[in-house]
Amino acid sequence: MQLNPQARFEAFLREYRSASGAPTYREKIKQLTVSGSRSLIVDFNHLIAFDPELARMALEHPDRYFTAANQAFKEILKEMDSEYLDKVERVYVRLSSFPEEYRVPLRKLRAEHIGKLIVVNGILVRATEVKPRLVEAIFKCRRCGEQMSILQEERVIITPVECANPNCRRKGPFDLIVEDSTFIDWQKIRVQEKPEDLPPGQLPRSIDAVLTDDIVDIARPGDRVTLIGILRPVPESLVGKRSKLVTFNTVLEVNNIEVVGAEAEKLEISEEDEQKINQLSQDPYVTQKVIRSIAPSIYGYEQIKEAIALLLFG
Repeated sequence: MQLNPQARFEAFLREYRSASGAPTYREKIKQLTVSGSRSLIVDFNHLIAFDPELARMALEHPDRYFTAANQAFKEILKEMDSEYLDKVERVYVRLSSFPEEYRVPLRKLRAEHIGKLIVVNGILVRATEVKPRLVEAIFKCRRCGEQMSILQEERVIITPVECANPNCRRKGPFDLIVEDSTFIDWQKIRVQEKPEDLPPGQLPRSIDAVLTDDIVDIARPGDRVTLIGILRPVPESLVGKRSKLVTFNTVLEVNNIEVVGAEAEKLEISEEDEQKINQLSQDPYVTQKVIRSIAPSIYGYEQIKEAIALLLFG
């Protein structure tokens, strides 16, 4: 039987019910219209339970199936609150709560994962400022004034080949009309392996990832995060030349980001922890112990380690 992704996602969002019998995602969609959010968070375990084939195909062909899921969400939202849909314009289905067996260690990312939906864990070590990204450009022909819309899906701006006006058909020049074009928020981050995942004597590996729209600035450097997204290849170029190499870098196009590490101010200290802290405070060599605990596999650099310790403890 031919699988119709949008119809299956619509059925899932309409029909999936919790143990109490409540329509889980119809209720979530109602809540979204109140909170002003554009993203519907879907538990991947629910999708597996409702339609295992749909879940498997979403992993194998995420581009097609995310488009179908977003369209299904949009159709249901249109029925429930068309005014809200007109207001927010863009809506997204974002997957979460993947079982451990679906997670891929950063060290084991390979060519076979390109174009697939993957789940990675790590520590956020770098985040750029949030920038506007052009997604739909409006160009104006300087000769006849015709305006043309072009979707921007590449890393560089795609301009019209020729004027769309049948009486003109000139090949330019064209001006970008910024005020009429569509932009979304964009942010690039870097996620690195967690210290406990490092093999002995190995340096941590990392991956760059891209966040867009309403998931930018959710996490900050130092947070432990789980990223769900599509692994994309990015061609390498020779330095100072336009020619490209046959090897590629990879970047993760993020569908959802989950902050899994608790911030310091949110940690709850138990009585046992408090006793250990008090004991350490009485130890005259506690400073040296803290300094030696930083990168113990690297010999020397005592002053650098001391500076790091002072930064950590403010």
